[in-house]
Amino acid sequence: MLLSLTSSNKDIQKRLDVFLSEKMRDESRSFIQKLIRAGHVGVNEKIVKKGSFRLKEKSKIKVDVKKHTGVETNIKAVSIPLDILYQDKDLIVVNKESGICVHPSKGNWDNTLINGLLFKFKSLSKVGTPNKFGLIHRIDKDTSGLVLIALNNKALWYFSRQFEEREVKKEYIAVVTGDAGKIFGKESFGVSNYIGRHPIKRKKLAVVKKERGRLATTYFNFLSVMEATNQKKISLVLAKPVTGRTHQIRVHLAHLSLPILGDAVYGNMKYKRLMLHAYKIKLKMLDGNERTFVAPVPRVFCELFNIKNLLHEEFISG
Repeated sequence: MLLSLTSSNKDIQKRLDVFLSEKMRDESRSFIQKLIRAGHVGVNEKIVKKGSFRLKEKSKIKVDVKKHTGVETNIKAVSIPLDILYQDKDLIVVNKESGICVHPSKGNWDNTLINGLLFKFKSLSKVGTPNKFGLIHRIDKDTSGLVLIALNNKALWYFSRQFEEREVKKEYIAVVTGDAGKIFGKESFGVSNYIGRHPIKRKKLAVVKKERGRLATTYFNFLSVMEATNQKKISLVLAKPVTGRTHQIRVHLAHLSLPILGDAVYGNMKYKRLMLHAYKIKLKMLDGNERTFVAPVPRVFCELFNIKNLLHEEFISG
């Protein structure tokens, strides 16, 4: 799979490995450096084997991910149920169920959203990089809601750039343990800090010092609070992430002592599922017009809160 990229004015004198890390956000820096050292990256038709190579204005970069033996490329097309909310010649918008991985990875190569999309859209195998064919962004396995997939490389670049430039407006709803109203109040409550690997539990992420993490910013709005059956309070909140760090909303809420209900990693209160739903996305389409997509709120949220009245919209699913 050949990935074609073009640097811009802001990338002048930027290191090649840094540039690729920004564009291939789901890949580790070490993986990208291996690709470069193996000769699988070209700049302006010339192979470059040093990550420290400095880019010039409008450099043409090509990355042959398929050649790298560390990448699984024989991804199966599998028939799985798909809740497609929108489709045109460039874009697919899917409402992903909780418990479904977005793309294949170690331990789960066959039963992911991408496997199902490859079954329905054969041409998707020619878009983007292996394992993440056409994937513009992703959400956690146990988070439900909106996932955007591009049907061609032009659309993949166009929409991915909007996410990278933080031009996309995203909203999530979450049920948290505790009274969020006491912390958030009635106004929008902003959290901005640095997220990185937990210093002890390496499989977790945490709020860390600047030099050990990446900037993460989320705005929260308190919607409602109620007393759960175990006499602990739970709250419904709206989360608006500005950045897109892994587990960002989960880490921020846990750091505020408001872990998401059902979060087995960062929380302490079991439930039917992780109560986090990627609810709304607003972005520009290829014709320049803005469009908003909304994923119906799962019924499990409505069992706890009057979602229709709180969100002032009739987007409830069965």
